[in-house]
Amino acid sequence: MKFFLVVVSCWLSGLAFAQTGQGVTASVDRDAERSRIRTERAFEESEFIKREAACYARFAVTDCLESLRSQRREKLDALRRQEVVLDDADRKQKAQERMLRLEGKSQASP
Repeated sequence: MKFFLVVVSCWLSGLAFAQTGQGVTASVDRDAERSRIRTERAFEESEFIKREAACYARFAVTDCLESLRSQRREKLDALRRQEVVLDDADRKQKAQERMLRLEGKSQASP
């Protein structure tokens, strides 16, 4: 399954590079990052389901599940923090674009 993530990440990186022709732009790069985060989140969810089933096969089910849920929460929180950084960058870029448009309009008006 990890091999699959590596292949998907490499494919997305190549796709992002091919779309720009001259390199990866900020928005395409952020889209690729979001895609990577979604892929990692899906992988974590599938791994959680597998490990949860293994916990139910053990004698100490509760301790196993608590540990597993704690690990899952940490991983998903890290992915969420990465998403927040991307969202902030998007907001800043859009605000800058709006400011430039407004400046252009105000300069065009006499």
